[in-house]
Amino acid sequence: MMARKKDRPSGETHLVPPEALLLAAGLGTRMRPLTETVPKPMLALAGRPLMDHVFIACRAEGVSNFVTNIHYLPEQILAHLVFMAKLMPECRFQISDERAELLGTGGAVVNALPMLNSDPILICNTDSVWQPFEDRPIPRMQRRLAQNEADIVLLCVRPERAIGYDGDPDFFLDRTGRLSLDAGAGRPVIFAGVTLARRSVFTSTPTGPFSIYRLFERAFSAGTLAGTLLEADWFHVGDPIGLQRANELFHRPGAPFGR
Repeated sequence: MMARKKDRPSGETHLVPPEALLLAAGLGTRMRPLTETVPKPMLALAGRPLMDHVFIACRAEGVSNFVTNIHYLPEQILAHLVFMAKLMPECRFQISDERAELLGTGGAVVNALPMLNSDPILICNTDSVWQPFEDRPIPRMQRRLAQNEADIVLLCVRPERAIGYDGDPDFFLDRTGRLSLDAGAGRPVIFAGVTLARRSVFTSTPTGPFSIYRLFERAFSAGTLAGTLLEADWFHVGDPIGLQRANELFHRPGAPFGR
């Protein structure tokens, strides 16, 4: 259950920000040749590493404990996190070390769980970003998790607001947050790379590398997968063309790391 602040009026719920895992260990093969010498999360968008925009968006919503997994060209990410810790001393930055073995998106969460104390936890891709302060969707995701009795809530975006993405919709989202594969069951949406999941989702998971999409499929089959709509333009930075497009349209945030 989500925490309720005792000194607030009855019926008003105080949402405690979750702790976040940033997925930064991947090889970035679709970004080559840019990623031959620079890990994908460190590629520049609007003058800052991609991962910084995730930190900014999460920090704007009160998130202060971050875990980042590392594998490919880890020294650059480690050095940047030292810098971030100095820049944001109110936050905690920890490393989930996958240098010995790349664990996939699902295995990464399992490996990082001992460093994450919140329930639910926030899981963020580092190549899917939106303009800081245009929207603050995390509380909506938290409310959706409670209201729908869901185990996993996916942040979703409408195709017309998905910049750099030309694939088919992932789901159809109705007004209650239900996700369906039926085109008549709601508006088409794309998974925006941010997941809010209960810790219990990871209690019976495979050992070693596996994809978090296996858990999405399990929750979908059980009716415990829900969605929340992002009310902002979303930038999918999946390849060099996508990065170039994002840099043309993404504005430098006016405030460095919060307001």
